[in-house]
Amino acid sequence: MAFSSLGKLFHFKTSDFRGARTESGGLLLDIFERSRAGNFSSSSMFPSIFELSPSIDTAISAFTLMPYVTPGSTLLEIASPIRLSLRDDGQMLEWLCIALTKSGLLRPIELAVAIYQQGPSNFADSDLPYQLSIALESSVSDIFYGPRMVPGTIDEFDPDRAQYEVAEYTQLVMSRIDEIRKRYPSHASVSFLHGQPINLAETALNLLNSMAKAHDNEDVVVARDAIEAFTGFDLSDFYRKSQLDRIAAAAALERLFDEVDLYQFKPGVRHFFGKPIPD
Repeated sequence: MAFSSLGKLFHFKTSDFRGARTESGGLLLDIFERSRAGNFSSSSMFPSIFELSPSIDTAISAFTLMPYVTPGSTLLEIASPIRLSLRDDGQMLEWLCIALTKSGLLRPIELAVAIYQQGPSNFADSDLPYQLSIALESSVSDIFYGPRMVPGTIDEFDPDRAQYEVAEYTQLVMSRIDEIRKRYPSHASVSFLHGQPINLAETALNLLNSMAKAHDNEDVVVARDAIEAFTGFDLSDFYRKSQLDRIAAAAALERLFDEVDLYQFKPGVRHFFGKPIPD
């Protein structure tokens, strides 16, 4: 399936994309092709996809592509119209917040936290704390674990009644963002991974070393997706039927090191298929 983090991410045949023949799917493919050629202004068309009431597959694919091709200023501009199209769909709002966070840019991350805090659901039972942790924490810490549950609100027969310290958690995330801002004065145009400007060569080397270990598959997904997006190098061999193939993944990374100069990518600067994104 196209735009799949557990399969073909950015290297696929049009027939692999289920929504290719729909208007919304065709628009998504147009954004993809233009971005691959270095035309990142096309990302301003993302809201139009959601105005067309796309299928779940197309919506997820759009949220998958969005953080890798959209300049920071455009992310801030398109979030509001997309949010209006999503109305009160908690799952879709979560995907929007995750897309903003995956950019690694601090202002979109702040916006993601604000949107999710104000949405119909909160951080509980969400993947957002994980994504926030990946962007902001050097290792698993308080952000990763999400908001605390309010004592006395736990009901094993009705888990949805539980309440969470969302305001407290939001402050925790914002404090961490402030720390990063103080450490990196040029933060506005910098993409962060694990609390530091993303270093593609280091990310790829760490990923290669992890193939010999029982490494967290989610961390593999994050690194693999970023590497393929930045370089345009096909890493589809990482997965067989949505399962990580460590031997094939290691071989693909070895080819990457042989064929691509990863040190040409300046730390903190996002790229898509080798072309710098104007953040």
